[in-house]
Amino acid sequence: MHAGGGIAICPGRFFAKQEILLTVAMLISRFDFEFVKWVQLDGKPSDRPAEDTAGSQGGGSMQPDRDMMARCKRLW
Repeated sequence: MHAGGGIAICPGRFFAKQEILLTVAMLISRFDFEFVKWVQLDGKPSDRPAEDTAGSQGGGSMQPDRDMMARCKRLW
């Protein structure tokens, strides 16, 4: 896998981006998401919000040290 442009760049990258944006827009418009609580990775309740884990730095995104529970309700 190559990072960057050139001959090996993905020709479908713009289409893929549009598909992702469409999917997110549909989820946001058709569902109501409500925060419930923070939980540790083993499912026990947490007393604080998530923070980035130090071991995942430099990978483009950082993995949180706990999860967020949310309630999802279909609007239409």
